[in-house]
Amino acid sequence: MLQSESNEIKYPDALTFPFKQDDWLSKMWWVFLVNFLPIPFFNLILIRGWRVNVIKRMVRGKKDIFPNLNDLGRMLADGFTLWVMTGIYAIPEIIILTIFGTDPIQLILDIGLWLLGIVFAGNTANFSVSATEIISRLLFTVAFGGAYYIISWPIYRAAMVRFSASGSYGVFFDIPTNIKLVIEHLDSFMLVFFLTVLTQILVAFISGIFIATFFGAIFVQLISIPFYYWTTAALYGQLAVRILPDRQDFE
Repeated sequence: MLQSESNEIKYPDALTFPFKQDDWLSKMWWVFLVNFLPIPFFNLILIRGWRVNVIKRMVRGKKDIFPNLNDLGRMLADGFTLWVMTGIYAIPEIIILTIFGTDPIQLILDIGLWLLGIVFAGNTANFSVSATEIISRLLFTVAFGGAYYIISWPIYRAAMVRFSASGSYGVFFDIPTNIKLVIEHLDSFMLVFFLTVLTQILVAFISGIFIATFFGAIFVQLISIPFYYWTTAALYGQLAVRILPDRQDFE
């Protein structure tokens, strides 16, 4: 089993857990190749749905952790649901940034127009004022966005693992229960958050090495993306096993 009897969250196991499953390659080959399909966002929808189903199987104690292509419809539906819920959870952030005049899209447009004005029109008369305004807006966007991400991440992940286990869309809107789970298992959420960030850093490092080689882009698609999703699937699965009570109810 991936998780121990004490339900400890173990990062080395998360990094290598596919290779400890029986016939892992025959069940997981398409997770590597789906990233080459010329259909925009299809791979990101499907692979997030794959991760949900891996978590579900871990929560239910299944010996066969990996879903196969027979579950394609379910994985697409789950992946699409996660992207929709990610967007919904971002709405408060977008509203607040817009109210304070730091809407990220508008900020990007303003920076682009400001640079174009300097490069092509020589518009340097208001350089210091424009720079100060743009930098202050950029700093506020980054600071508030980072704070919102740190606060909302555990609440969203609590909802995500509950959704993975139960299949109920309502858990995303059951904020009080999600917050309660976070408070009760704050150490576990903090650990998984740290390990998720560490995984992102590892993926960026590995991708940088691949890109530096002639065939680098191929390896980024083939290895880096699956590596990130199988590692986080294991981490979130371990978290779900640790925090969800009465897991037999999800059978």
